[in-house]
Amino acid sequence: MRYALAWIDRAIGLLVRAAFTLASIAMLAIMAIGTIDVIGTYLLHSPVPAGLELQEVLLVLVIFLGLGHAQSRREHIEVDIITSMMGVGIRRWFELFALFAGALAFGLIGWRAWDLALASWKVGETANAVFSFPIYPSKFLVAAGASVAALECMRQIGRWFASKSIQAPDQPEAE
Repeated sequence: MRYALAWIDRAIGLLVRAAFTLASIAMLAIMAIGTIDVIGTYLLHSPVPAGLELQEVLLVLVIFLGLGHAQSRREHIEVDIITSMMGVGIRRWFELFALFAGALAFGLIGWRAWDLALASWKVGETANAVFSFPIYPSKFLVAAGASVAALECMRQIGRWFASKSIQAPDQPEAE
């Protein structure tokens, strides 16, 4: 049983890293398109066709594919005005509640995004731009990103129950 849980923990960690790698590549693509667009517009008087639309699609990927990584490092926005005045034990229970809420929210977003991605794929949805490009692949990646974030929350819930700590072995304690 312990081996299976360790394997699941590692598998989710790999999914989180893979999604973050794709988000990083999407960010690099946004920067490259923006740079080429500016150079093309001001020096060559020829902007990148559909550059803005491509950047919009890629930005959504950066956000959703990065959710799991942010969750794994506990870098989401956290308002601790009230919890900072509570004891450590109560704070941990609030952390557990937040993890369940996050898993539920990301899970619902992922579930609905998978439905929308499948519908988009079935009709062959494309962007309405200077040149058409399919947008359903990005919708599948949005669904994958939200699902990975939900899995990361569930992984941290498992860690909470196993050791009362949600930190990854390679992560320092949060302040």
